[in-house]
Amino acid sequence: MKALNNLNHTSSGLTLIELVVCLAIVAILASRAAPWLGRELAQNRLNTQAMQMRQDLMFARAEALRRQRDLVFCPLLDAAQLAQQNSTQPALLNSTQPLLQCRAFDGRGQGHWPNGYLLFVRQADARANHWPDHERGDEIILIRPLAANLDLRFNQGHRLRVSPRSTLINSSFSLTSHTSGVQGWRLVLIGNGRPRMEPITAANS
Repeated sequence: MKALNNLNHTSSGLTLIELVVCLAIVAILASRAAPWLGRELAQNRLNTQAMQMRQDLMFARAEALRRQRDLVFCPLLDAAQLAQQNSTQPALLNSTQPLLQCRAFDGRGQGHWPNGYLLFVRQADARANHWPDHERGDEIILIRPLAANLDLRFNQGHRLRVSPRSTLINSSFSLTSHTSGVQGWRLVLIGNGRPRMEPITAANS
């Protein structure tokens, strides 16, 4: 009977002190892993957006060739309006009704596309030197919001025209994250219409 009592005492589980020590160790490990996990999630989010943008640029080139018309990328006017007006719409709208306006250049932050972009077919009667904002009658074929905590900039301003004849060479998009330690991507447009992805480092940022 005495031996049985000793067995029950030794197998009763963790003491309060041991439990507190275990919880402290878990908390320390979690605090060390949290920044790494946050960076990994931010990196995956940025990589996904960069790959999607590369596909969108290639899609625009193919559509320009198919339609034999110029297509125009422009920055979205406002992310909140986009979410409100298109909460039930797919990313590819294929709609002839205008839903948004392009973000116009106001003399500040040229080349900054903070909310994402849309792609529309340029009006057939648009003047050669005129860069129209999205107007009634233009066909919006793509709307792509920018994921949270990302930053997008275009080194040629607020419009990218994709022509069936040629592509704007020596132009590029830079996609970066607001989270420190996350590698950004630069999408460089080259003559064959296939964007080249380059990592953004301290040397070429």
